Amino acid sequence: LTVFFEKAGADGMVARTLAVGRQLARDLSFDFVLMDVHLPDGVSFDLLREKVFPQNTGVVVMTADGGVAGAVEAMRLGALDYLVKPFDPHELPLVLGRAHRARACFFSVPRWRPLRRNWPKSFRRTSA
Repeated sequence: LTVFFEKAGADGMVARTLAVGRQLARDLSFDFVLMDVHLPDGVSFDLLREKVFPQNTGVVVMTADGGVAGAVEAMRLGALDYLVKPFDPHELPLVLGRAHRARACFFSVPRWRPLRRNWPKSFRRTSA
């Protein structure tokens, strides 16, 4: 996924543990977070429970466990979307677009600006 995002021109960071995720959330700000449920040192739902991400950060959860209960729990804790692995990385622009619209509605943001202008057209929203 990192390579996919880099090819699309997005800036990204990888946190392979909850501890690193907590530290990054403290030190940096993110437009979106794509996080796996199961990490070596715990369950990433803990980050949502702890509210380590500010409200203006859109969180999308991914997991190999495709149960409805997990999706409901993620959404209840504040995730904007839930992906079941394996998924096609080309779905990500659609998922992040939905997450952006949900976040924009919540904050009444009039228009979305891409992270970088060199993103492929399919990643850009052309109208408000």
